[in-house]
Amino acid sequence: MRAGQPKYVVTTAFDDIVALRLRFQSVWNATFSGVPYIFDNEPQIDGHEGTWARFSVQPGEQKRRPGVALRTYDQRGWAYLQVFMPEDEADRDGWAMAEEIGNAFRDWHSEDWRVRTEAPAYKSIDREGEPYTILVTIKYKAEHRI
Repeated sequence: MRAGQPKYVVTTAFDDIVALRLRFQSVWNATFSGVPYIFDNEPQIDGHEGTWARFSVQPGEQKRRPGVALRTYDQRGWAYLQVFMPEDEADRDGWAMAEEIGNAFRDWHSEDWRVRTEAPAYKSIDREGEPYTILVTIKYKAEHRI
């Protein structure tokens, strides 16, 4: 590398996952510390009587950024928050949690601006015999240099 040339850091999809998880944890733990949550591939919270959540990050396709000399790629993906509530429980608290996290990710970016998010989308899922679920979908884009 020549003197004066900027350094760049090689990043991975897992770096994106970590950045998004840290953002989620900082908001969730400050606002809903009594409500348990899990990440991908952690045991489901069975037998819990109250509300709980799952935060999942799914990296998608990488595309090379055209016109850039370095091997720079745009990684697109989705972060999902699922808030699970017992049947026959009012949905107000669940929606408050979903919207708090959705708003925390609305047009958010990591400190280095490498990971950026868009506005959230919301959906409720109500199936007989299963917990009432509110799904928050957050699109993200990250820059990777390889």
